[in-house]
Parts: sequence; C-alpha cells; structure tokens
Amino acid sequence: MSAFAALVDARVAGVSLRVDAGGLAWEAANPPPPGLLAALVQHKQEVILLLKRGQVPWEPADWRTFYELRYQAALSRDATTPDQAAATALECCVAEWLNQAPAPFEAGRCAQCSGGDHPGAPLVPHGIRAEEYTWLHSKCSPDWFAARRQEACGSLAEMGVTCDNN
Repeated sequence: MSAFAALVDARVAGVSLRVDAGGLAWEAANPPPPGLLAALVQHKQEVILLLKRGQVPWEPADWRTFYELRYQAALSRDATTPDQAAATALECCVAEWLNQAPAPFEAGRCAQCSGGDHPGAPLVPHGIRAEEYTWLHSKCSPDWFAARRQEACGSLAEMGVTCDNN
C-alpha cells in the first residue's frame, strides 16, 4: 500500500488525520480497519507531506524529506543508478515546487509573450487548479518553463535541495 492509498483508506474509514508537533495524529469514531495504522506508520513521512501539501510554503526539512523519499523510491527500481535516482528526485522537487508556487496569468493571454489565442497557436492551461492556471502557447512554453525551473532551483537551493545546471 502506498502513502496516498493509506491516506485515502483512512478517509474512507472515517479516520481523521492531522499533523501534530511533527507527528501524525488521528481520531475516529470507530476502530480503524486492520492494517491501516501499520500502513500509516510505514508511510508516516510521506503521509505528513501529503497532508501538508496545501500549506505553502513547506519548511526546508519538508523539502529535504520529499527529496529523500523520491530518491529512495527511484533508487529502489531495478537498473537505476544513484545519479539517475538523484535526477529523478530533483525533478520531482521542481514539479512539486511549481505546483505549490503557481504563476497564474490572465486567461486569454500567454504568460510568456502576452499574445492571445489564435488559430494555429491556441493557449493551453498549465497548473493543477483552474483558478491558478498559467496560459501559454505551445511554442512559448519551453522558455517559460526554463525560467520557472530556474526560479524553483533557486528557491530549493535555499532549502538544501540543490539543482544541477541543466
């Protein structure tokens, strides 16, 4: 069972979870199903990160934990070298930073070139919440994402997760 699955199972079972003094606290009207508490303990750090996802910004320790969890998961795959695992973990951190620090831009305007939607170059929404979408033309997205990645790497470096020069 994954951390996400354990979190979903807890909610389905009526178990309320919260982060309490850096730990995981729970309340339920009825005893949790067998194995649920063991799964929550097994995936405690990742469950805590999932619960804290909506609380921006994460603390530096949260980012380092997120990186380490992603590194260990990538390293556990067959044929993954430590360098590949580090690259995967870093890209996961960059993606999560982009999700937690959206750059919403006016609908109908490209965030990179400020142009509008037109035939042959429609605007495409980017983001995880409609109210925070960034609108981009396909041809503009590589430059915009490169700039945002650089911004993410600067912020992550301040929290102890260092990007390479790619």
